[in-house]
Amino acid sequence: MDERARTCPECGVSATRMKEWVTTSPRDLPVGDRTCRLRWRKRRWHCDQRECPRRLFTEQVEQIPARSCLTLRLRRAGGAAVADGGRTVVQSARDHGVSWPVVSAAFTAYAASTR
Repeated sequence: MDERARTCPECGVSATRMKEWVTTSPRDLPVGDRTCRLRWRKRRWHCDQRECPRRLFTEQVEQIPARSCLTLRLRRAGGAAVADGGRTVVQSARDHGVSWPVVSAAFTAYAASTR
């Protein structure tokens, strides 16, 4: 386990007291022609710092930010298909199984990062 996953996003202190387990199913890119089904059993932690306004938080990693139902890899692929693949936003959204606003934002972020 990545120890940074249990760091409180508000105060930055590592949690030591777990509350419960939760399971999420973020969507990711397919593997070949097969759909990839992720299941992440992650922990919900207590932040015991008195000054911290956040009491509870769940683990997060760079590729799957908090409250995200898509991996960053899937988002980037949608944006790259528009920028580099000549697809429209709607085509890329359909091909990747996400909404067009997600692809539009991903394209904007992708274009800004390649400057």
